[in-house]
Amino acid sequence: MNINTTITPNTLLEGLREVFTDSLKEEVEPMQATSKDIFNFYASRKNSEDFQKVSGVGRFTAVAEEDPTPIVKRDEIMKTNFSHSTFRKGVGISYEALEDQLYNEMKDNVEQLAISARETMEFNRFAVIRNIAITNGADGVPLASNSHPLSGGQTQDNLITGAITETVLESAFQLFREMKDYTLKQFISAPKILLTAPANHAEVMRLTKSKLQANTANNDLNYLSEVFPGVRVMFSPYIGVAAGGSDTGVTLIGKRHKMNTVVREKLRTWMNKWDESSDIVTKFNALYRESVGFADFVGVVHMTGV
Repeated sequence: MNINTTITPNTLLEGLREVFTDSLKEEVEPMQATSKDIFNFYASRKNSEDFQKVSGVGRFTAVAEEDPTPIVKRDEIMKTNFSHSTFRKGVGISYEALEDQLYNEMKDNVEQLAISARETMEFNRFAVIRNIAITNGADGVPLASNSHPLSGGQTQDNLITGAITETVLESAFQLFREMKDYTLKQFISAPKILLTAPANHAEVMRLTKSKLQANTANNDLNYLSEVFPGVRVMFSPYIGVAAGGSDTGVTLIGKRHKMNTVVREKLRTWMNKWDESSDIVTKFNALYRESVGFADFVGVVHMTGV
């Protein structure tokens, strides 16, 4: 075999890695949400991580000058385990492609691998929103539910049904403002994003960003655009019907929430040379390890849109 010697394996690997990295950075529309817009990210050094929900400390109480400082014992209420999965795939570069210096073919293979890696990450992460009223959490109900159990037998609602209207959106913001955590303490968080599917994005934008009331002859000010001008109305192609989700749902997400992506191993690449392979194929591989989920319902209100 007379392999072309104008390019060394290390040079080839370096070049393909550059192609891979550049393809990962593909730009999206300004209003398209990525997982980095939505999720909290944590690094992990173990095969899984536990997120604990513990009892609160309560409000401060007045004490006399000579009294000891009250110390609160915080007990574990429930915990959510994030167990990491490994995701791995590769593309082959034939001996003939290397011998004939078919660099465009190699480049295209690696570009497609990078696109697949990026889309796999986004699709899996957005499953938390896609299944927001389906997949149960540690408290026994989905992330969006009418019956999150609280201390003392009380419950908290963060799910609203009905078509998306200005009134429904106002109800969602009010529910967000009044939300309590498990310990019955008011959960304070500024609203950050209204997330919906591409098919619903224009209508939600009109309802929330019009200066006056949308789709009517009423010249009253639009409460939502006046009071919450900083809330971004975004869409994700990974939560609509085309991705197995809903085109009508809208999720209000706060700056503080518990939807998490836990990264055990960042995306990395390596290459197996053709002369180390029984099928005489050079393999360019990619791998990452992570887990995704939610540890609590606070900071999220979901509207079904139907």
